[in-house]
Amino acid sequence: MRCRGLLLITAAMLLSAESAWAVDLQERCAEDQISSAALANGRNQWALACRLITKVDYDCATNNGYYWTFNSTTGGPNRAPLRPGDSCDGFRKFTMCPAGCFEAMQRVSFAGTYMTPESAFDAGRATVTALAADASLEHLSFAEETIDTFVKGPEQADLVRIEGTGGQAIVVTRNHPMIDATGTLMPANEVKEGTLLLTVQGPVRVSRTARVPYNGVVWNVRPVKAEPKANINVAEGFLTGSIRYQNEWASDAARLLLRQSLDVGLLDSAAVAQ
Repeated sequence: MRCRGLLLITAAMLLSAESAWAVDLQERCAEDQISSAALANGRNQWALACRLITKVDYDCATNNGYYWTFNSTTGGPNRAPLRPGDSCDGFRKFTMCPAGCFEAMQRVSFAGTYMTPESAFDAGRATVTALAADASLEHLSFAEETIDTFVKGPEQADLVRIEGTGGQAIVVTRNHPMIDATGTLMPANEVKEGTLLLTVQGPVRVSRTARVPYNGVVWNVRPVKAEPKANINVAEGFLTGSIRYQNEWASDAARLLLRQSLDVGLLDSAAVAQ
């Protein structure tokens, strides 16, 4: 479902253009960054309760992983409240913003080739590697999923660096969805030394985590297909959630849905990669 007022250049719109790519790019709003799905949903709920957006606006933002931003009408900061019940005065609807996740130099698998999302966007890559429909914890298999949107935006905050005992390393935003050895999603800032995370080679034990100061650009990808496994991508060898898991699928129920789809109980703890 597309939101009125949000310009997205989608595959369907571009198929007739000679230089068309089956992807689009949205800049994230720098002035009003929201760091978690719960806060983004709170913003949307506040705006709806204040009648600053319509139910259609609310549904479009929530279902597509966006939050509404507002301009101040009083000369104050352009940062609206984050929970329903706060004052409705002094704001006018502006636009919507998604959230990014990967530090700019992190490589994601596109058609089996690791490259930064920016390079993939520039090269016109139309698919991203994801879990296949028949994937399980016992047998991880992968397929290509058509990309709906590339998401890009500035980030000035500590990121999380996660290192595995097999030499893997990834740097992501604090609430970026990682997948543990049971198939359950968890935000990167909850990953600890000793946590078992899923990689393309199976579960690996985390050897170290660290906060990394960052002031730059972050990226993410949103596949067309809205199914749990289709939204598990591969970054630097780790299995990670797409932007859907960070936004409209951020509930505990959605996190457990992936675990159920991966047939919990098939994992042999003895197979942990060292």
